[in-house]
Amino acid sequence: MSTSRTEAPEVDESLTQAEDVAASVDAAASQAVEDEASEGDATEIALDSAAMVAEGGPVAEPADDEAAAGTPAGEETAPDASAAPAKAEEPVESLAAAALRNNWGPVPDPPEPGPANPSPDGETLAFLAADETGETRLWLYAVDGSTRRSVGLPFIPVVDTDGPQWSPDGTWIALTGRRFHAGPSAIWLAPANGGDCIIVANHQASDRQPRWSPDGSLIAFVSHRDGRDTICVSLPAGDGPIIQLTWGLPGQNDSEPTWSDDSSRIAFLRSFIDGETAGDHVWTVSIATGETKQATKKIANRHGLRWNPGKIQVGFITDEGEWLNVGVVNPDNSAGWNLASEAGDKDDPQYNSDGARMLYTRGLKGEVRLGERATSGASADLLDPGMGIASSPRWLPGKRVVYRFAPATGAPHFIVQDAKKDAERSILLPPAEWDAGRPLIVPAFVEIETASGAKLGGLFYRDPAADGLTPAVLLLRDAPYARNDAGFRPVEQALAAAGFAVFVPTMPGSPGLGKKSQSSLRDATSPEADSLLILEIAKAMLEFETVHGDTVALVGEGYGGAQALVLAGARPGSVAAVAAIDPIADWDDEFDQGTPEWRAWQSKFFGLPTLNRGSHALRTPATLAGVIECPLMVIDSGRVSEGRSRQIENLAGILQELDVQHTWLQTQGESRWSTGERAAAFLRETLGPNRLPEPEPAPAAPEPEGDRAEDI
Repeated sequence: MSTSRTEAPEVDESLTQAEDVAASVDAAASQAVEDEASEGDATEIALDSAAMVAEGGPVAEPADDEAAAGTPAGEETAPDASAAPAKAEEPVESLAAAALRNNWGPVPDPPEPGPANPSPDGETLAFLAADETGETRLWLYAVDGSTRRSVGLPFIPVVDTDGPQWSPDGTWIALTGRRFHAGPSAIWLAPANGGDCIIVANHQASDRQPRWSPDGSLIAFVSHRDGRDTICVSLPAGDGPIIQLTWGLPGQNDSEPTWSDDSSRIAFLRSFIDGETAGDHVWTVSIATGETKQATKKIANRHGLRWNPGKIQVGFITDEGEWLNVGVVNPDNSAGWNLASEAGDKDDPQYNSDGARMLYTRGLKGEVRLGERATSGASADLLDPGMGIASSPRWLPGKRVVYRFAPATGAPHFIVQDAKKDAERSILLPPAEWDAGRPLIVPAFVEIETASGAKLGGLFYRDPAADGLTPAVLLLRDAPYARNDAGFRPVEQALAAAGFAVFVPTMPGSPGLGKKSQSSLRDATSPEADSLLILEIAKAMLEFETVHGDTVALVGEGYGGAQALVLAGARPGSVAAVAAIDPIADWDDEFDQGTPEWRAWQSKFFGLPTLNRGSHALRTPATLAGVIECPLMVIDSGRVSEGRSRQIENLAGILQELDVQHTWLQTQGESRWSTGERAAAFLRETLGPNRLPEPEPAPAAPEPEGDRAEDI
């Protein structure tokens, strides 16, 4: 047995491992580049981008200062995946070769500012973000980019999905924070012009989601007390009583308070369980009388509650259709309708000041776009640059907007522009500077159809300058309840930079392809359905014209790591190699220690582990570990919980006991890019260098013509 259990060294400036990867990638290809260049055919190396989309190929983002910082260059639009690159007079160097020549190091994770809100006058943007030292502070940016400053906070801030909340007069900013880690959260007020923060409610309950009344007289918030969440209000100065407005039944939780424009009512969500159906209803409560009233008739999963400032209407996101749509209800008569129901999952609806127009985001085909429309209109204009993730849209005076944008090749930042497509954009960069230090790859969305007729989509990463045919890597992501989108993905970028063709599918059970696709995992009758589908996806990937090999390699993170290990054991010989990063190995332990999102997803699709031993056993890596035959690496990145680390260590012990050849790495404190590089180096040893394309046969020489009769 040749089992390696290694404490991984840190990735330092020597980049030994990255150099080894780059050298092996380009060993077979560098001579071909020189030969092509000498014949004047170097432009053939730069493939047409439109053809690459059909074949699964993206384009590369240049490593100039603006792109490295996440700032769109030139016209500030994302690269057009359908546009062919210009003819090159010099050979296009692959990223792997350039990494070796430039001694590029691992790319650190970019800073991520929290959601932002503009001040009432629209001149200042407030958000939470870490500074250069890693301390989370409240940042105040001038929307015109002229000034910025930060405020240290006497508490541990908790990020609110709606961002810091300005008082209507712009003098105070309401935040959620804790005095100490794991302690109860409270509502704090930070003075916008400097001074001491004050606490609104100093009691044992845990408070969050502060929302100012439009007249500034009260603050509504969610308070967890008596075992459930309720809606409370308080005077802003915190010198009056805390008034509890709602009392749901046991098991019912109230959340997301939003005020009517006249400050007389609050709309909120109340969770319900009706048999096997769980969801929310929209309710309202009167400030004067305390009367509560249910507004919606049908239970559904709703969020993003917003009261229209110009009408008696409450907007929200609902899952009542094929996609997450923008719904509206009149709280007085319960009349409801869909405001936006086009393809794509919508989120974060925002009315303008008179309620006549709306912003919202829409996730579709790996992108999250920003849409703007009239509330009575039939379609929306897309405002953002594209191929990235737009979020936290907010209206500014003068029909302008500000939103957060995370491109596939840069750090999240804020964009200010007019509320119309093709408008000029201004960039507000995050407080902590970030530079990738190398070119990154813009993924392409690719749709495939498996042999069984299943239609799936995913993101494809491939260096357009990679020579020859590229080994195929199928990457299975963690967090199946999260959307597969085109934000900066270090592991995918590191694998593609090492010369692999990387496909990241959106699997059944995950959002992004509509409710029917998402629910298909629950409807599957076989516990092996996901493994069989992964195998079909792998076979479909081998049909891409830019890849080579008889099998693909699998890289899986978290839940995807468990899927990769199970497939390798259930179907020996079906994959070339497996690199499992932080794999889940014990469903019981993960269900106990995982996130609430994970527990909800697992119970929805697979049921409780304890009550469904058989189906969970067929999805457990340890069950099939003894028959894994392909080269195997298991990585504990040190970024997971202590419980997950114990799962990985126990799995490695089982592999060793069963005499399964494997490499086990434990790392600590390195970037996710470095982890991706380790997986790439391991896979390169198995898959070998890129394969040069077969030369096209020379045309046959024409046969000599016979003598014509008239010439005799």
